[in-house]
Parts: sequence; C-alpha cells; structure tokens
Amino acid sequence: MRLIDRRFDRSRFDALRRTDQFIDDLHSGRAAPEQVEALLREVTGDAELTIHYRAQGDAADPLEGIPVTRGDALVATITGTSIQRERPALVAEVIGAAGLAIEIAALRVELRCQLAEVEASRA
Repeated sequence: MRLIDRRFDRSRFDALRRTDQFIDDLHSGRAAPEQVEALLREVTGDAELTIHYRAQGDAADPLEGIPVTRGDALVATITGTSIQRERPALVAEVIGAAGLAIEIAALRVELRCQLAEVEASRA
C-alpha cells in the first residue's frame, strides 16, 4: 500500500512517513510527546490545528472536533483541521498513528497540572 501511495498519493505517503519517523524519534528519545501538535500541523497543512487535552475525570462536554481515544477513554480533541473536510481518511490515519504520542502528551499535561495544584496547596 505504501508503495502505491508513494507513486499515486504522495501527500498521504509523506504524511504517514513523517508520522512514523516522529514515533521512532519519540521511542528513541529524540522527540518529546508535546511536539505532536506541531507534527500534526505540518502533515495536515493546517496551521490552526490545536490539540485540546482532556484531564481524567473531566466531565465537561467534549469539544466539536476530532476525538482522540485510547481504549474507551477520550484523551483529547483536535480542532481546526480544515483538511478534515477534504481528506478525512488521511487525517484519521495520521491521528491514529500519532495516538500514542497524543496520549503520552496528555498524561504529561495532566501531571504538570496536578503538580501545580500540589505546589499551590503548599503555598
């Protein structure tokens, strides 16, 4: 499939190749999970793309956008993807491939928030 994409759907091939490279860099420590938003902006061509991380236990209504789930849990919502209308399958594939990085970034954001709460309670 990738060989066909390389020849006939270069944008899909490049987006998935770049996402796979980012995941490899993440595993080897050359990239940080928080860089996933910049990666998604790059591969979708949407400079307005934003990842809204959802804290565990957050009962707020989900934002309109693309949900990112891991298992049954909603970990984030992605908004601003104008390319979603043009190439929804590509966006879904890229987000699926980057799902682990998004989940790790969400956990790190949640940890920073909890640490800030602890520091505030001590003050």
